[in-house]
Amino acid sequence: MKKGLMAGLTMGTIMITSVCSAMTMQAPQKIGKISLPPMGWYEVKGATTHEGVPFKNVRYLMSYPSLRTGNGSKIFDKGVACFGNGEDCIYVHYDARDGRASYLPNRNNSFVSKIGGKDVNNTIDITVTCATNINCIKTDTDEKMYLLVNEDAGDVTGITYTLIGKRSDGSYVKYFDTYDIIGRYYANKREVRMQNIKVEGDEIICNYCVTRYGYVGQNYQKTYEGYGKLCFKWDDEAKWFGVENNTL
Repeated sequence: MKKGLMAGLTMGTIMITSVCSAMTMQAPQKIGKISLPPMGWYEVKGATTHEGVPFKNVRYLMSYPSLRTGNGSKIFDKGVACFGNGEDCIYVHYDARDGRASYLPNRNNSFVSKIGGKDVNNTIDITVTCATNINCIKTDTDEKMYLLVNEDAGDVTGITYTLIGKRSDGSYVKYFDTYDIIGRYYANKREVRMQNIKVEGDEIICNYCVTRYGYVGQNYQKTYEGYGKLCFKWDDEAKWFGVENNTL
């Protein structure tokens, strides 16, 4: 009887430990935004600290009178912006002057910025196509996470989501980018548009819609509409997110 009781207690202890070790994430909290309008300058909103070089393209300043009456002080060619406070802060390094080196021809009006630490060598490349909203996700572990909500300038893929993590040693990693992940399941990314995103415990769920068009007789019309969701679940042993694609 004692052996059976001890075995039961041991199993119970293991189960409780397993449940308690699962990470819990809080709802994303917006801490800032960086935008790249078609004219080629950056706009920064919500930064706690910011060092930027003002936009000085004479051709655009002459074309847009509002920029000569005060708004020009809010737009920038190059800079470093810090979002958040204390241990939760994250830096964005941007440079519109480096257009030839960082322009991405596969997306309209896109520049590569860098996000992560104050030291540019401890950053992750991100693509700003129109606007990137920066959200902090707090957890009950040493892991710090930042959800980037990216708006597409060409309105081809709509919104995409990127999750950046800060490890306990201070290094930054990119856990996932839905623009890349969706390509595993659909050959034509333009058919897929991400919808809402939610956090549930140790899982992040991204809902999406699939729409296809084609000719029916002589009429070009919608031929298919379906829905699905990407489920990113935290693996505490691997310290990474697994992904599942579920069609609805």
